[in-house]
Amino acid sequence: FPVMLRMQSIEIIKGAPLLRYGPQTTGGVVNLLSTQIPDKLSGRISTFFGENKQLNTHLYFGDGSGNFQYLFEGVRRDTEGFKKLDGRSNKDTGFGISDYVIKLGYDTKQGTRVLLKAQESKETSNETYLGLTDADFKNNPNRRYGLSSIDQMKNDHQGINLTLFQDLNDQAKFVFTVYNNKFSRDWHKLSGGGSYVSSANAGDATAQGILDGTTDVTTLNYKHNNRSYESKGVQVNLNYQLENHLIDVGIRSHEDSMDRYQPQDYYS
Repeated sequence: FPVMLRMQSIEIIKGAPLLRYGPQTTGGVVNLLSTQIPDKLSGRISTFFGENKQLNTHLYFGDGSGNFQYLFEGVRRDTEGFKKLDGRSNKDTGFGISDYVIKLGYDTKQGTRVLLKAQESKETSNETYLGLTDADFKNNPNRRYGLSSIDQMKNDHQGINLTLFQDLNDQAKFVFTVYNNKFSRDWHKLSGGGSYVSSANAGDATAQGILDGTTDVTTLNYKHNNRSYESKGVQVNLNYQLENHLIDVGIRSHEDSMDRYQPQDYYS
């Protein structure tokens, strides 16, 4: 999900206008609007700290006053996390996120404008699916079993789009967009750990010992939930102002794909 620190505003679209965004939008559309190129040379940097060594920094600067316009933006988020791993006091359960955006534009000031946007983000999260037994949760809800110590998610996203805005006359505007997005995720995590939790909840002392790390086990299965996605396309829109009515006509050619390669590792 996009980093909200770099969003300038959020639109909630309901009713007929959502039809342009595709067939599976009956509940509405959430449109996230990222930081716009400023009207004049300006920038901002904000940093805040939190518990568990949390540090969030957002900065941008740009200039849209001339024909050539630009914006450089970056976000960095880090935290050690609030959960504590059994026997691994030196390993955190937090995450690190980097998100960078470049916007380059050229405005002839005579009805033609070109905008290029490129974005890259990366995330490493020491996160797990493994929960706790009822008794262990009541005793310490922030505990994590040592079985999940190597669980880690890695995300990588790149997006680029090029848009041409052209005023045909005072009533008609033409917009042409080419876009490409790639996202990959590998969540390497314990598979089937929930069965140990369920058995321990039912009173199985062996399962509880495996969770506590006091009973040996030779068949721990860790799966790479490794997936990559790509979406790309071309879109053309024509807006026409007809007295009190706005006519919007568009066509889009879109293609997306997904690939899974999910090998499994076994540990004692």
